[in-house]
Amino acid sequence: MAVRPSFALFLGIGTVIVVATLTALRSPESRPLPFAVQLFVHGHDDAIQRGERRVPLFMAPRAPVGVCLELASDLDTSQWQGRLGFGPSSFAGPFESPTLRAAERQLQILCFDTVLPAASSEERELILCGQVRDAIDGAIYDLPCRPIIASARWPSAYRRIWDAAVLEVPAFEETLAWARLALDEDFPLLAIDALLLQIRNQRRIGDDEAASRIRQLVATLPSSILDQPEAVRQYAILAYELAVWELDQGLWASAWKSLERSARAARRSAVPLGASIASRQAEILSRVGAVPEATALLRATLDPPSGPTAPYLLAAAREQLVWLLLQDPDSGPEDLAEAERLLEAAVAAADPNEDPTETANRWINFGYLRLRQGVDPGPELERAEKQLAELPAEDQRSRRLARWANMVAASADLEAGDWNRALARCRPLTNVDDEARLAAWAASCRGRAQRARGDLAAAAVELERALVIHESAGPQRLGQLVPPSPGMRADDFLRAARVAVEHSRPEEAWRLLARLDRMAVLREERLRCLERSEGQVLQSLWRRHAERGRELQRQLLALDVPATAQRQLQLERQVLEVKRQLQEHARRLPGCGLIEGGESLETADLKAFMLVDEIIVLERTPEGVVSVVRRTRGDRRELLANIEALDLALRERVLEDGRWRRLAQPLAAALVPPRNPGPITRYALYGALQRVPVAALPRPGAGWWSDETLIAVSAAGALRPPGRPSERSRRPLFVVDPVSNLPTARELGSVYRDLFPEATVLFRAAATRSAFVAALAEASSLHLDSHGRYDDRFPELSSLELADGPLLLQELAAAVPPLELANLSGCHTGRWPVTADAGSYGFAGLLARRGAVWVVASRTYLADALARDFNRVLYARLSQGMTLPQAYGEALANLRRRAPAAAWAGLMLLAGSEHSANLLENSAVATPSEGERSPVRP
Repeated sequence: MAVRPSFALFLGIGTVIVVATLTALRSPESRPLPFAVQLFVHGHDDAIQRGERRVPLFMAPRAPVGVCLELASDLDTSQWQGRLGFGPSSFAGPFESPTLRAAERQLQILCFDTVLPAASSEERELILCGQVRDAIDGAIYDLPCRPIIASARWPSAYRRIWDAAVLEVPAFEETLAWARLALDEDFPLLAIDALLLQIRNQRRIGDDEAASRIRQLVATLPSSILDQPEAVRQYAILAYELAVWELDQGLWASAWKSLERSARAARRSAVPLGASIASRQAEILSRVGAVPEATALLRATLDPPSGPTAPYLLAAAREQLVWLLLQDPDSGPEDLAEAERLLEAAVAAADPNEDPTETANRWINFGYLRLRQGVDPGPELERAEKQLAELPAEDQRSRRLARWANMVAASADLEAGDWNRALARCRPLTNVDDEARLAAWAASCRGRAQRARGDLAAAAVELERALVIHESAGPQRLGQLVPPSPGMRADDFLRAARVAVEHSRPEEAWRLLARLDRMAVLREERLRCLERSEGQVLQSLWRRHAERGRELQRQLLALDVPATAQRQLQLERQVLEVKRQLQEHARRLPGCGLIEGGESLETADLKAFMLVDEIIVLERTPEGVVSVVRRTRGDRRELLANIEALDLALRERVLEDGRWRRLAQPLAAALVPPRNPGPITRYALYGALQRVPVAALPRPGAGWWSDETLIAVSAAGALRPPGRPSERSRRPLFVVDPVSNLPTARELGSVYRDLFPEATVLFRAAATRSAFVAALAEASSLHLDSHGRYDDRFPELSSLELADGPLLLQELAAAVPPLELANLSGCHTGRWPVTADAGSYGFAGLLARRGAVWVVASRTYLADALARDFNRVLYARLSQGMTLPQAYGEALANLRRRAPAAAWAGLMLLAGSEHSANLLENSAVATPSEGERSPVRP
């Protein structure tokens, strides 16, 4: 076994530093650990002072006892096993795998467990020792021994405080007094227990002063307690209970922060709270409209479960996953099948004596599943009602579940066309103060019913009520810039837009879609806050924010090392945790709120949105007149399947044109207007339509829509740029092959220098992060021949590969000036998860929102040869004086002549903040030839 590096040590309860004096205690076949370790005991009731050290105190016979090791994250412990004993030579049992593996920043935690021996006296001191074995080479290492105290009788002071503060749960002020006494008597964990019980009591009472009381309770804890490992374990539970209360009170941002604190403490102290914390976080995400992200979070937590978790907690998390799958209107057959498997497993494992509300909740979910499957949910809802009837009428949870059951039944009425009955079921749920989601769902239900009855005015009123509720419960309540995902709330915006269309108010429909885009505008305003502020405090906040991001990025890079399969599995949890921290960091931008005078721009000529049964396309003229140009009936599930098939073809780049045309034809029939708005068509696509490569939609005959007009996508959140580089400082920037593995790079680098001698060209090793950022500040345009990295789960961690490491999306956001052109010639540079608004589009959308006039990017993999052929024509035409739209049109036409649609359809043009009026009609396209496949720029 190789010698591992040591790391800094920390002191606290149960901490032991490996020293040479322990050599005499080790077994003959073992040896001391060759590196430093922090060891702490868990499972004890408290800790007491014995001389100069704190000793864990156990006050129950045969109590479980464990030892956790904190180790540096770069140590390979994937094959470690351990065993514990009471004395340095008492290891009679076999070596066993850790009972827990966890990660906390740059540490990894391993825990091993045993039980106390039977008590033979009222109080005795034991020596808890341990060994670990590395199965890779069979080496055995001694763990440092640790004294503990096992007592058959509680100390009198402990018993007195326990009886008064824990068993009786006194008034708030008395609890504070007892907690202080516990601290004075040197029982810190007892103090936390008392506060924890009072938090639960305050949640139950729910008086108007509960918020300040809860925070006052937590503030009573001295910071020194949290330096003690076992106190961190208790603090994890305390922070979780606080988060539950805050969530009940609608304090989502505070609840999220408390959950993060609980998660950090739980990872470090082996508390099995992972599934519960993830469930609460998923609940918050779903409430702010990020249902797909909430679903992904729970799936990652449950498959496999992260650490030991009680079976009933896993069951609750799985049933919440069912609810999330059912809430997503775009859940397909596989998602619904997964929901059915989870529900059937829950029924099979249910305790016959479980709480009736749990059983009722399960049958409501089953009813909702049946509704999504197109089956009458009546039998399942009747079983739920029977369970709820057994509970007292004043039981709050049973009343809440009864409302949800009624809502599912109303949805079934809507599906069956019984509008009046649906309206009657929804009407009593108009004002449900304790459940905003239910109130919004009920208002939407009433709006749908009124539309079906032909009362468009009433439908508009009800849907507007739903939208107001949705907006009041948006991502701003979380304090993070979470992109709004497609889902029920997005569907309500689209339903309201359709009602406006049917009410002969297309301009109102256009404004409703703009409301969906507002969140992206808020993000850009916060990004510009740094540029417009001269305050030292804000500047300092941004510097600390940036440094924290760099620190997390360094941690992530340190984990990206070659490893065995077993080691790779061990690192996965640590990588996932650092990525989560980086994602949240990217979403918590310091700022000064809304920017006065921040002006959003309307950049689209066309807007298209999809409902469950049709696609609607709106057009706006330069004079601001909005009209409906297409309404096309179609089943959303079938259209989504077509979009998925086209997306797969883009990734594989092998689909022949005939098959492509057949898959794309239903989308072309819905999205291509009867006439083109002009030489350039700027298109805003909402929801899943963002995945459609509109330039490659077929036209009758053998052509494509991009033969007739230059098609540019409009992203959500464009702002008027603060300024542009002057002509005197105009200097194109070319970044070419930073990691020296693009075959065409040397040739392209020469082309760029020849065509643009005034340009700055950063070639291969010269294209470092610092050089890029410095050159970008003086650039009027940007070209990147580089690899783009995209993480579908954590899109905020998308990056561009430079010579000395990746440049993250948020780092570019803080550095990029307004540009005339950004050509991001790398894989996935225009890719982002589907959003409810007009789309984010990754790096490309970021640059468009930050003031770039035009952005060229790829929504998928980009073949190196295709990029070469495209860029050759593009820059040749630009050097001849063509505008970007003209040059782009000719470069794309060149590809259309030579390659199938699946090869070039991933290229996209984004329209930014300003547009040239000097346009050129695209030339006719010759007969296409078979395109070549080449290496990709991943």
